[in-house]
Amino acid sequence: MFGDAGAYCDGLFCAILEEDSLYLKADDASSEHFRQVGQSSFSYQRKDGKQISMKFYSPR
Repeated sequence: MFGDAGAYCDGLFCAILEEDSLYLKADDASSEHFRQVGQSSFSYQRKDGKQISMKFYSPR
């Protein structure tokens, strides 16, 4: 999927650590809030070149 690290809480994948950034898993309501304040979601490029966006946002 990606080459950095992830974090789990109670068996659920809840955060992505990439270089100097932390991305937290968001639900629909918090995803909308992050988009309204100009945050983009975590994304990565697969080996086949397709860009994948996930509902993980940086709180900064």
